[in-house]
Amino acid sequence: NWSAAYPWNWFGSSTEVTEQGVGKITASTALDQDAIQEAIGSDYRLRSGMKTEYGNIVRYFEALKDDKVAM
Repeated sequence: NWSAAYPWNWFGSSTEVTEQGVGKITASTALDQDAIQEAIGSDYRLRSGMKTEYGNIVRYFEALKDDKVAM
């Protein structure tokens, strides 16, 4: 399901999505695991990984709630 990959589906219904960002994550949030973890709060555990996208290696983050990817 591709819609699960959209950032507004990562954190469930309790996190607000606005033009400014998702929850406390905004364009000025450093793409750093500690900064993102602080922005999403303690309800979620953050994990990161690497994948290839259009021939480039990129880093990605997933928010987990109860050890399942939050949707």
